[in-house]
Formats: sequence, C-alpha cells, structure tokens
Amino acid sequence: MNALNKIAERYFRNLFELPPEESLNNYIFWFENNQLSVYDNFTFNGGEVLFYYNSYDIAPYLVGPLELLVPLGKIKHLLKRDI
Repeated sequence: MNALNKIAERYFRNLFELPPEESLNNYIFWFENNQLSVYDNFTFNGGEVLFYYNSYDIAPYLVGPLELLVPLGKIKHLLKRDI
C-alpha cells in the first residue's frame, strides 16, 4: 500500500467508525486486496483534499457517492510540483 492510500485509509476508517483491525470488506465496501485506494477523482478544498468516489466505485449504489476529506498538511510531503 502506498503512503497516500495508507494515510487516506486512517481518515476513511475514522469517517465510517471502522476499527483499524477490521477488514474493510467486512462492511459494505469492496476494495481490491481489501485495501483502500484513492482515485484520481479529487480536488483541493481549502486546507483539505477531497477524494470523490462515485456510486458503485467502492460500495453498493444505495450508499451513493462518497467524499473523503484528508487534511492537506498530512499529505503535503507526498505532492510534487510541476511547473
């Protein structure tokens, strides 16, 4: 699991109150290899990065689209600036 996914998973688990030792796939979510993966569907929202999951991306349609906010300060060291 890359560093960004690892950081994002902590916030994802907190958002849905999922214990760290529990499998993500034991809940309503489905992730390849049972690991959260952030997609390239994101935007910067002030001091946060908003990762957006469409319906059916990681959960059944009835859950709808999901938004995951990660503080920019927690992942800033992973960003590269292209000029």
